[in-house]
Amino acid sequence: MQMHPDRQHPISLVEQVCEFLTSDIINGKLKPGDSLKEETLINEFRISRSPIREALRILAGKGLVTIVPRKGAHVRRITEKDILDIFPVRSMLEGFAANLAAQRMTEREITRLSVAIEQMEKSAEEKDFTSFMKGHYEFHRTYIEASDNEILKEILENLLNKALWLHFSFRYLHKNYSFSVRKHKEILRCFIRRDKDRVDGLVRQHIGAGMQGFLSLIAKNRPE
Repeated sequence: MQMHPDRQHPISLVEQVCEFLTSDIINGKLKPGDSLKEETLINEFRISRSPIREALRILAGKGLVTIVPRKGAHVRRITEKDILDIFPVRSMLEGFAANLAAQRMTEREITRLSVAIEQMEKSAEEKDFTSFMKGHYEFHRTYIEASDNEILKEILENLLNKALWLHFSFRYLHKNYSFSVRKHKEILRCFIRRDKDRVDGLVRQHIGAGMQGFLSLIAKNRPE
């Protein structure tokens, strides 16, 4: 295993396992319901049982893993409540972050938003879902960082990761690639105009549409 390249100091084995498993869950490599067998993880990470168990407990606390006594751990299945818990909070806070960002956005950050949209457009043409979501994530993360509010950034980083987990679990875009690109271009134009009230509303609307789309998917897949 390698240490995280951006860290100045080594991180513990437990933190490393948490980061690897979190990344695999969020990026859809590990899917809802997948078993996380201790023996398999011990062999994969080449470490003892204790840090594996601790990492699984931490991920359970974050809502990514479910641990059932005598049955082991598995990636938690997404429920309607997850969506109803995540999206309204994310909508309110991310709209506020966009409002703040519009008032202090730099040209460099505008460029980052434009580059993210270019990646989304290219990925849409190639139907490359993973690359599209990377551009999508970068777009949202850029204006959240531009809000310059540390509490908002910390909370929204967690909510964004959960939203990515939902997207990769369902392989879902709330309508289609081109629709999503158009909405992000509209949001970008608001940042360029410094229209803080309009961008606040657009971001909330965009996230609200995503929530409704996920709820519709769950309803369609619900057993009769």
